[in-house]
Amino acid sequence: MKTTNLIKSLTYLILLGIAASAFSQTFTSPRYTEGGLVSGIIENGVEIYKGIPYAGDTGGDNRWHPPPPAEPWDGILQADTFGPVCTQHPASGPLIIGSEDCLSLNIYVPEGRSNRSPHGKKKPVMVWIHGGSWKQGAGSIYDGTQLAKKGVVLVTINYRLDFLGRFAHPAVSASQQGEHLGNYALMDQIAALQWVQRNIRAFGGHPKKVTIFGHSAGGEAVSHLMVTPDSEGLFRNAISQSGGVSVGRARFIDRRNEFNPVSLEDLGSEVASFFDIPDDENAPAALRSLSPRQLLVEFPDVENSMTPVVDHTLVTEPVAESYYHGRQHRANYIGGGTSDDFGFFRFFGIPLESLLLGFDIDGVRALYPDFANDFLIGSFWATDLIPLGSTKFLAQQMYKVQRRGYFFYFDYTPTADRPAFFGVLHGGELPFLFGNLPFDATAEDMEMSEKIMTAWTNFAKHSDANNYEEVLGSLPALNFQWLPTSKWYDNTTVIDIDGIHAERDFEEIKPQMDFIIEGFEQALQN
Repeated sequence: MKTTNLIKSLTYLILLGIAASAFSQTFTSPRYTEGGLVSGIIENGVEIYKGIPYAGDTGGDNRWHPPPPAEPWDGILQADTFGPVCTQHPASGPLIIGSEDCLSLNIYVPEGRSNRSPHGKKKPVMVWIHGGSWKQGAGSIYDGTQLAKKGVVLVTINYRLDFLGRFAHPAVSASQQGEHLGNYALMDQIAALQWVQRNIRAFGGHPKKVTIFGHSAGGEAVSHLMVTPDSEGLFRNAISQSGGVSVGRARFIDRRNEFNPVSLEDLGSEVASFFDIPDDENAPAALRSLSPRQLLVEFPDVENSMTPVVDHTLVTEPVAESYYHGRQHRANYIGGGTSDDFGFFRFFGIPLESLLLGFDIDGVRALYPDFANDFLIGSFWATDLIPLGSTKFLAQQMYKVQRRGYFFYFDYTPTADRPAFFGVLHGGELPFLFGNLPFDATAEDMEMSEKIMTAWTNFAKHSDANNYEEVLGSLPALNFQWLPTSKWYDNTTVIDIDGIHAERDFEEIKPQMDFIIEGFEQALQN
């Protein structure tokens, strides 16, 4: 009996402790936003505000419209829980998760009542745009705690995905004249940046010192936001990680071309036809009545990515053309990727012929003389062409708007994963960037993470990623880590086991980059 009572008492105490810990969160003082008062939580020396709505519900009649304003709330919003992820179909299985009422953001602020820098100034702001082929992901996946501790206000956002984030149909276009059409994910991202402009001061952030950065689809978004008229003035720096853009092969909302025989409106008509929806004035309502499962699972012609299209008002022309002709925003730009970014292509057996994108197959093969297997060459070529070649090309156009463009090549393999046969795969830099390393990370790994976080936050603070303590410490050599790149000054910032260092005419990838950029220029001149 005594043993039974002891077990009961211990169980009660354990449950009481769990309950107490669940209710022992420390809430911040309320912050005033346009929607109402918001109180976050304090964890690990950082104030975190989760799930703040920046726009309204995009379900029902609001589907495939620009995001509506968020509804204000009464009282204090206890921002201690992430908002729902946007509706999506995970990579495996039939499950649909998330909600169409999902447009929220999360804010990480270094703890302190004023949340200002030591000199009383508002802190620079970094807005993270997640990846996932424009089909999966959420801002809540990324913990911004460690980056915030470097002296920035860090914001992560949700945006609409898949067919809910990019869709067009002739009847929808006809019924919504005067609205932006098609690129709803981009519209959401712009709405989030506009919210930041109006509200971030309440969280200690400086609205004139905003840096946008993103990976994969998020990196693509960054390069697109550099040219959309509605995003002008919303940020001063941009970082595109593994987010290449199509050069000379853009897709349009309303017309076909030799590279894209199906326009976005054509694709919408295919969706309507599949579900027996007549192509008439009732089509918009019928399409909006389709369930997420019907759109994201049952419709069979799934595209690998929902990259934005040229819609003539938000994306007014192919992105690469905007940069080439100097029509991008006057914001400093960093672009780049990892050394084996698209190495996962090797597992899919994608034919090299389908990856050429206008380049000569013999010329491509000649770039990789040590390999005879086209599937292997295809994975190297895809990496060099898309996340590396196209972002380097964009970076080299920044002088046309009197801004700096930098190009980086990430080739640091964690100690536990060495040796790496081909290089660092897609997303390999992210644990280092967010300071969230695995349990087997070594002191060397943690030092590299510190260097990367410092570089990215320095860029947000000063529009210059160099760590001048280290640069000046290399006197008299002045070994800069970051130097702008251009057609005449071919600089690459290499991130590898030797640290972060700028290389002129970086031989590791120079033949491939020269070949690709020459091809891009020829395509844009024609």
